[in-house]
Amino acid sequence: MEQFLNQYSKEKYLAADFVAEVLKLDQSSLKVITNILKELNPSGNSFQVMFDLANQIAMKRKISIADVLNEIEVEQILNKDKISKKEKTSLIRKSLESLRYPEKQKILSDVSALVESIRRNHSVKVKLPQDLEGDTIELSFSIKSPENLESKTEDLLRLSKSPDIKRLFDHLLGRI
Repeated sequence: MEQFLNQYSKEKYLAADFVAEVLKLDQSSLKVITNILKELNPSGNSFQVMFDLANQIAMKRKISIADVLNEIEVEQILNKDKISKKEKTSLIRKSLESLRYPEKQKILSDVSALVESIRRNHSVKVKLPQDLEGDTIELSFSIKSPENLESKTEDLLRLSKSPDIKRLFDHLLGRI
């Protein structure tokens, strides 16, 4: 495992102090990490982010990194046949983020449900600011006639008074 990690770190130009930190882990954690690296060959940056998240969770809960990775069922993710390595890496990272930042995940889930409700009930596309960092959303829609525009205008007026749009802005403005 150590030889593989050293080779991987050279290929990905990982800092020596970071590699030393990884190599200090218990054997079960090293085994799981090595398996992830062999299966997915993530970029050095992706690996560092995933490791940092798992390490923060482990330290906070006073458990091993192997326990954290088993909790997110990393083996099941790695064994999924129908998704790419990149998608598996993303899934592991998102799972770790949801463990590390449960409140953020709750907000993202609520915002996603609100956007879907607005899209479905008012037939508009909603574009949110990146990482929900901003207070402006973009709405877009298509019309086929002046009458269609009038109907859409009435629908937008109903949207402006809907609890979904108010709650969405409450999230963006940090009121929730």
